[in-house]
Amino acid sequence: MLKFIQQNLNLFLYFFLSVFSILPFFSPGFFTVHDDTQVARVFEMGKSLNDGMFPVRWVQDLGYGYGYPIFNFYAPLPYYVGGFLTLIGFDSLVATKIIFALALILSGVSMFVLVKEFFGKSPALVSSVVYLYFPYHAVNTYVRGDLAELFAYAFLPLVFLSLFKIHYNSKISRFY
Repeated sequence: MLKFIQQNLNLFLYFFLSVFSILPFFSPGFFTVHDDTQVARVFEMGKSLNDGMFPVRWVQDLGYGYGYPIFNFYAPLPYYVGGFLTLIGFDSLVATKIIFALALILSGVSMFVLVKEFFGKSPALVSSVVYLYFPYHAVNTYVRGDLAELFAYAFLPLVFLSLFKIHYNSKISRFY
């Protein structure tokens, strides 16, 4: 166990430093954001999944009670995560806070994986913390409330890493 901790000390340090970015999620209630329908979308996703609908396209209660095909037009991945969290017993508000925090932490972890591939563990730690506290992430989270865009930025470093590996892998790069 001690060897595992020593090998992954930078990652543990990252998780310790990331706690400060998600502290507002531990307060009661929800903070005011521009897109304050996130909790309702998570609730509707959980309700639709509980009704047996998969993939969820149409939600019954939005659109002034007439229903609305929101997940045809808006990225559903974060809401699936939140919907599954509501299925296992979390409140919709708590599930929304969890997926916001998960997206923030995942963004730094994916940057850690990308930079570690090229420069090593210490630069990976620095870059992951810088990426986590990137001001645009704070604006997306605490001002705009854009959950789907926050998830997109969480996976962006992994996309770059995948493109790099595809380009420099001789077995794959010959096909394009």
